[in-house]
Amino acid sequence: MAIYNSANLNYQSFNKTLFEATTLALSNGHIVDSNNPLPVVGLSANSISSAPFEWQVALGTIPNATQVNIFGYSANIATTYSIAWENAPTEYAYITTPQTLSVNSTSSSDNSNAKVLITGLDGSWAPLSEVVTLNGTSVVTTTNQFLRVNSMILTQAGSGQETNIGNVTAYYNSSQLAEMLAGTGRSQMSQYSVANNYTLYIQNVNMFSGDAAGASKFMNFRVVVKNNVSNASYYLLHTTWQNAYQLPRANPFAYAAKSDIRWQMATNSGNYSGSAVIEGILIKNS
Repeated sequence: MAIYNSANLNYQSFNKTLFEATTLALSNGHIVDSNNPLPVVGLSANSISSAPFEWQVALGTIPNATQVNIFGYSANIATTYSIAWENAPTEYAYITTPQTLSVNSTSSSDNSNAKVLITGLDGSWAPLSEVVTLNGTSVVTTTNQFLRVNSMILTQAGSGQETNIGNVTAYYNSSQLAEMLAGTGRSQMSQYSVANNYTLYIQNVNMFSGDAAGASKFMNFRVVVKNNVSNASYYLLHTTWQNAYQLPRANPFAYAAKSDIRWQMATNSGNYSGSAVIEGILIKNS
């Protein structure tokens, strides 16, 4: 291929090489450098307002709408149905009246510098959250009374730590309502309770199995819903799968106010790990 040298206005002779350099220039022809930087356009009010609805919810620009991400994990899913959570294969049990909760860690390193955010519902099924300061292995109690707990998240680690060193549990008497395993920084349980005067719209359900696929190896899956207005319980979905199950919905599925929802798993044989990632939007009805 012939190479033209613009410096001497001649084609290069055989076996000669030219070296090229590439630069950026602005629309006015000025070279981009530290004194003449490339302009970067950030988000504006107009660009946010034209973003997809889900993005606007995540950004907090839609009134009365909140993004909900539900994560579940268990290393010990068994042949009996349970949610994916830290205490499987024991199934999650709800308390029947609002109570102050006991909270403590299995490690003294989760000292008074450590704080957790408990999010759930009060006795009227209204949204309720409280930040609790830990005291190592000593039990501390919540100021508020919780009827339901949807999540517990570490908001500040103990002195000199980056995460929770021990297992942190929130419970009432013998009922475990949330737990963060050491080093995880949040509870992981595939259940959710919908506040009064709200509707939860689920958009995606993703379930995963830690066992190898095979003709005799599969996971059972079902969604159990209790409507605490009518006091009726029902199975929404019952199916089997291997390795991974994904349910992206063309239209979100609506769960009514005061509903307890449990995404449950069970193996056909043996015990192995299972996890869940569930996405939705919580919208206030009025």
